[in-house]
Amino acid sequence: MLNMKIRIKSFLIISILLPVTCGAKDYYIDSVGGSDRKNGRSKSSAWKSHKKVESASLKAGDVVHFKRGSSFSGSLVIKGSGKKSKPIRLTSYGTGALPKFTNSSTRDASGNAIILRGDYIIVENLHFHDTPGEKVSGMLIMTKLAALRIEHGSDHCIIRNNEFIKTGQGIMSAGEHTLITRNYLDGPSYALWRTAKSSWGPMGIHLNIGNQEVSYNIIKNFGTKDSPWGSDGGAIEIDFGKYHKKNIYIHHNYSEGNAGFLESSWDYDWPRFKQEIFNWRVSFNICYDGQSWLFMLAPCTGIDGRPLPKSGSWDIGAIQYSATKPSRPLAGTRVVFVAKDAMRTWTMKNGKKIKGAMIPGSLKRGYFKVKKENGFKFNIKVSSLSDADKKFLEQ
Repeated sequence: MLNMKIRIKSFLIISILLPVTCGAKDYYIDSVGGSDRKNGRSKSSAWKSHKKVESASLKAGDVVHFKRGSSFSGSLVIKGSGKKSKPIRLTSYGTGALPKFTNSSTRDASGNAIILRGDYIIVENLHFHDTPGEKVSGMLIMTKLAALRIEHGSDHCIIRNNEFIKTGQGIMSAGEHTLITRNYLDGPSYALWRTAKSSWGPMGIHLNIGNQEVSYNIIKNFGTKDSPWGSDGGAIEIDFGKYHKKNIYIHHNYSEGNAGFLESSWDYDWPRFKQEIFNWRVSFNICYDGQSWLFMLAPCTGIDGRPLPKSGSWDIGAIQYSATKPSRPLAGTRVVFVAKDAMRTWTMKNGKKIKGAMIPGSLKRGYFKVKKENGFKFNIKVSSLSDADKKFLEQ
């Protein structure tokens, strides 16, 4: 009888404790006052090294806290997955400067400071700086190089309220249903990769796949003039031939001092696959950039809102396009370009000719359509036109 009572009491104790031990956990990392000999489960027992996080089996609802004023060097891989209602969260705590992350070598995880390898992960209130970019391979730039990288198959992640300073590429995302919002990115001016005939400039945000949203970010100074193209680099780039580029929404971003705001590949992708591109929306972005506001190497996309191209020594045109024959008819498809009278052709240093277009400053909003006739014929259709706009289009 006594043994039975002991067993019942033991069962009750285990039943009471079980929900507690299986609940969400908090982990703390303090590079100044922490110790890796502690358990990392409270502020007073914080770990010193951010690599200790990799030893924790992160589960839905877990939060990893990095103390402000801390600095971390080298890669950190986050392997666990959260849930929609209980994401895994990487954030900061305390007062002072945001916790800083860097990785000085492409030999360590391709220069990534943080890699996300799971679903439903939030990264917020962190500072990334001085990650590699100069004189690296083109393949690395396309597939892995970034301060923060979301791997393919890591979906439903949110990157918000972070800083990226002098990172060759700030954020690279190959995860779908990703939200990149309210980050501050200030880039370097060097070329990531350069030959006599080609180059690759620094980039703020690099999307490898569709089903992503980029909003309310401030992106500045990603561009180099050390390029046979005249200049290279930009705020946002969308390419990588392995994955589709459907359903992308880019809105309410501020872009200044970049070589361009948005570049999209299609025919020039690596690997050389032509992935179908549709259902893009680019709206309400303010852009004071050089060379080109939009460099579109793909057909069939729509843009609304008011672009504000900067005039200056970098300018090639507000919009550049590729005259590659579309893979399917354009009838009924919204394609954004501008009026035919605004078209110009520029000859670059290497003799290559590029067509582009300048947008009239009075044009506030509209959708544009293009018809294929002996190449491309440009027509404009807008929701509302001022008298100045009508006069411009009638010339």
